[in-house]
Amino acid sequence: MRKNSGIYMYEESMLQKLGAILVLLMILGSFEMPFSFVFYETGPSSTYGGRIAEDTTWTPAQSPYIITTDCSVDSGITLTVEPGVVVKFGTGLSLTVYGSLRAMGTESNPITFTSNRPQPAAGDWSTIRFTAAPSESLTMRYCVVEYAVNGITVYHTVARVIVESSYLSNNSHSGMHIGDPSNVLVRASSLMFNGAHGISITGLATSGVTLIDNNISFNDAFVNEITISDNNISSNGEDGLQIFSSGTIFDVRVSGNNVSYNDGNGINLEVSSFSDDSAIYNSDVSGNIVSFNSKSGIYVHVRDQGDEGSIHDVTVLDNIVLSNMDGISLSARKHLEEEVFDTLAGGNSVSANSHRGIFVLGNIRTNVTANSISYNGYGVFYEESADNVANHNDIYNNSHGMIVSDGATVNAEHNYWGDTTGPYHELQNPGGNGNPINGNGTDLDFEPFLSTPIGPINKRPVANLMLNRKIATVNEIVTFDGSASSDDGRVYKYLFDFKDGFNSGWTTLSTVTHSYIRVGIYNVSLMVMDEYTVTSENVEIEVISIMDQLPSLTVSVEAGPDTVQPGENSTISVYVTDGESPIDGTAISLSSNKGGAFSPETGHTDINGQFTCIFTAPLITQRIECIITVNATKAEYLGGQDQVTVVILNEGGLDVWTFLWSNSWILVGILGVVLLFLVVVARKRSRKT
Repeated sequence: MRKNSGIYMYEESMLQKLGAILVLLMILGSFEMPFSFVFYETGPSSTYGGRIAEDTTWTPAQSPYIITTDCSVDSGITLTVEPGVVVKFGTGLSLTVYGSLRAMGTESNPITFTSNRPQPAAGDWSTIRFTAAPSESLTMRYCVVEYAVNGITVYHTVARVIVESSYLSNNSHSGMHIGDPSNVLVRASSLMFNGAHGISITGLATSGVTLIDNNISFNDAFVNEITISDNNISSNGEDGLQIFSSGTIFDVRVSGNNVSYNDGNGINLEVSSFSDDSAIYNSDVSGNIVSFNSKSGIYVHVRDQGDEGSIHDVTVLDNIVLSNMDGISLSARKHLEEEVFDTLAGGNSVSANSHRGIFVLGNIRTNVTANSISYNGYGVFYEESADNVANHNDIYNNSHGMIVSDGATVNAEHNYWGDTTGPYHELQNPGGNGNPINGNGTDLDFEPFLSTPIGPINKRPVANLMLNRKIATVNEIVTFDGSASSDDGRVYKYLFDFKDGFNSGWTTLSTVTHSYIRVGIYNVSLMVMDEYTVTSENVEIEVISIMDQLPSLTVSVEAGPDTVQPGENSTISVYVTDGESPIDGTAISLSSNKGGAFSPETGHTDINGQFTCIFTAPLITQRIECIITVNATKAEYLGGQDQVTVVILNEGGLDVWTFLWSNSWILVGILGVVLLFLVVVARKRSRKT
């Protein structure tokens, strides 16, 4: 097989015919062609080159596709590549996409972009280049891109780029090269064994690149010029953000991201190398919120096989690092003597991490300053690392404030340790009520210490739980209310444990509902969390009884006296129990079948289950029996009712004054009519005279 004018020839016996065709094509090429790309079918494969000017689909039936000249996709045109397709590029060739590329493989049937050489090597072909208008897109899923210079190049475009579950490897320079990006997502992909970079970013890139759950590793030289900012990176199976190199990492900026609930580290900058000059340098991690990750929140480590791997000119500033296993973890084997400090960790809020707030390992020198370090297992932990400085920090409410081990040393003067008396040290400061520390007085120098904090001290929130009912039936909905919980900042989340095998999980809802499927008595509990993920020290407990049916209220009512004259008062006494014990807070309402007035007409029983009111008898002219009905209701009970009869007498028979009083308006009316009649008669008589 040999190559001629960019077209591969497969049959020596056809040389003359194909040569003639080639001459004809060259002649035709001098004219304006009625079509804009060249397509050849050669048995089981298809040969492509030139422009693709109409929507096109590459299918497995015609695979592999052999790219024999630089190929391009016009603006407004979509090239679709189906699962299982193999695309092979000739030496130095590329696919440039001005329109859209949609290459959607599957896990079992990926799409492959590779070299056409029998024995491929990195750099055989150029790249898949995407440079398109904002309305276009590049989407690649389950794709293999290998043996190019740069596997994928995204350049001068704000169009959407998504690369997922793909493998970019054995490219001579970068697995992916991005220039001036603003809309790129790379997720769950492996960028490995590339000559220089897993991902390289150049130009004015400051935002819009999202890297989630990727494996960027064993790229021979370095990873550099990466800016990852303002992304939400959460709920990934391993690290949230991993930048991994087998050489060096430098000029990396990770800022303004929310990185949470990942099963590995939150932010991982890691070098693992056999080289003595491996390093992470001139990089910063700043302004991120890193929380609830299973391992370290921020992990910056250099591991090599010798003693030369270093971290230097690395800053970790103004991050909020909460509820990870370790908060900030820094490790390397070598301190550069020309540097005063290898790393600066400052202005961070490091709180509620289960193991260590800040962990420093190896022969590096750190400056830890102006941080708030609270509610961690260990506030700051140094291992092997010498000549560290940790000044002007608030270190409080940690199980241990600071620990040095294996020859580590630190100047830890001018810190606030959670109490005016300073840290507790069993020999040097046994009267200290602040966080405990260790050391021999020289390796951990904590004096002088501060008696007042530098910044605000975060107090634990206080849980407060209320139930809308404390007795309910099976499957009845019960409301659990934590809105009365309090904090010096704000209550951020609530955890309701219903004690029947179910709980709410940490939720931002202060009120939740739940129903029980079994009879029993349940000690419901509530914990709350503040915005720094510090949980309440108290666990508020309320007891709820679940029954097959609600108990009934037993109501008894008495009137005293029970016989009165019209207009007289009788005291109505109500007593409510559950059959045995008095029930307070029961709502009471009263009514009468013959009128009269109650004062008050409604109310609630007191702690003795009692309620009293005054009944004023109606003004009547004959004996009546007034039936007074009392209704009692309470949320946890079936309502109860009772009645009492008050007899209203008129012992003197017809009482003229009572009669006149009760019929006063009628009498006034009659009198008015009579007076009017007399006035009219008097006027008529006066006219006659």
